[in-house]
Amino acid sequence: MVVDNIDKQVWHLISDVPYVSKPAAIVSAVFNVILPGFGTVIAACMGSENVSKTQLTIALIQFLTSYVLIGWIWSIYWGYLLVMKAMDQQSQTMRAPMGG
Repeated sequence: MVVDNIDKQVWHLISDVPYVSKPAAIVSAVFNVILPGFGTVIAACMGSENVSKTQLTIALIQFLTSYVLIGWIWSIYWGYLLVMKAMDQQSQTMRAPMGG
């Protein structure tokens, strides 16, 4: 199987979670466990000044496929990625050298 640039672009779109603050990431992750896709909608709306249509589409797919457990598992994984990205960003901010 050959992986080309289009495959890489699609993978990037479906695996790149938006950066949100740590509390927002935790809330989104909890909502993703309770109601698949809802936490992804929260993260999509809080990620930046523009709402990501890709993230909203992923949330819809998570919700619609949750009855066969695929969307629910994907939603939980997405919540995990949100929290890990927020914690990684926070640790990088704390390690940044102070100007002086």
